[in-house]
Amino acid sequence: MIPNQQTDTELTFLIAIIAIFFAIVLIIYFAASYTRYSRELKYIKTEIRRSSGEEQQYWIKKKRELLLSFLSFGRL
Repeated sequence: MIPNQQTDTELTFLIAIIAIFFAIVLIIYFAASYTRYSRELKYIKTEIRRSSGEEQQYWIKKKRELLLSFLSFGRL
């Protein structure tokens, strides 16, 4: 019974290592997405303040699209 118990322990350890790896990759992905989102949002807000009229409406639309694309996380 001891070899079987050792195999279970090794399997559990392997699964834990894989889970930690995927968690780290996921955190890096979210951080990169948020960084890109923040940079683009800052630019769009600057353009909204700078512009007026129809051009301002264009940038407001772009801001809305940016938010929706960030929420879907399909941007990296």
